[in-house]
Amino acid sequence: MNERQNTTLPTVARPLGGLPPGWRDADDQPEVDAWMLARRRRRFIIVAVVVAVLLLEGVGVVVWNAQSHYSRGQSALAVGADALAAQEFSQATLLGLPYRDADALEAGAMASLTSDIEKREAEVARRGAVLTRLRRAADALAAGDAQAVLTAARAARKAGLARVADDYPRVADTRRDLVGDVALAARAALEGSEWRDAGLLAAAVISLDGTSDEWTDLARRAEKGAELAAIVERARDAADRRAWRTALRLAEQVLARRSDFPGAAQVAERARAALAAAPPASGSGGGTSTQPPPP
Repeated sequence: MNERQNTTLPTVARPLGGLPPGWRDADDQPEVDAWMLARRRRRFIIVAVVVAVLLLEGVGVVVWNAQSHYSRGQSALAVGADALAAQEFSQATLLGLPYRDADALEAGAMASLTSDIEKREAEVARRGAVLTRLRRAADALAAGDAQAVLTAARAARKAGLARVADDYPRVADTRRDLVGDVALAARAALEGSEWRDAGLLAAAVISLDGTSDEWTDLARRAEKGAELAAIVERARDAADRRAWRTALRLAEQVLARRSDFPGAAQVAERARAALAAAPPASGSGGGTSTQPPPP
């Protein structure tokens, strides 16, 4: 039997059916270069480190900036610069969030700033009120109205004259000039026996400049002068009614307290002359006379 030599070749694997797009047979992949792979890996690490450093530096700058604003806000708050403090605290943020308690400190600075503004506005209003009343007193003095001078002076004191004058030289100068003018007018009124005006003006000086021995004494003298003047007026009225004894008694009462008081000596002399010339009273005389008064 003749054996037939087997010349059949092994079956060659047929290619696989169609691969998905982008896929290639493993036998067709290029050979990987290990050196290039390592180089790429080092490059990636370097880039990552650089990016990390830059990120850290950025975060550090942000933190430093927030801390700087916070510190400046604290310094401003310590010296009472509330507006600057509020501005600095508002900028003390870290990634959009308040740095530490910057928001609370900002709120406190704003509240204090509002309070300061209100205080300044009140102070300006107080200064204006005081100056207005001082001008009214000066106008009343020029018009010769002593009562209005005293009213305006008391109103100025009630409005805070002493405090405002200590803080504002303009108010202090205005008060000083007015006090000098009112003092001159008070002395002139006292010398002219204008007791009521002298007393009112002396009280105005005390309201404007404070109590002093000089003006307390002048006000007391004016008050006593007004009392004696009232008695002299009663004596004159009695003399006009021919009640000579009453007129003489009142006039002598004034002269006993002040021998040179204006008008008292004249009334007393007139009453004595009338009594000396009058006939003896008959019946119940009652201290009056039907005789005409002496010239």
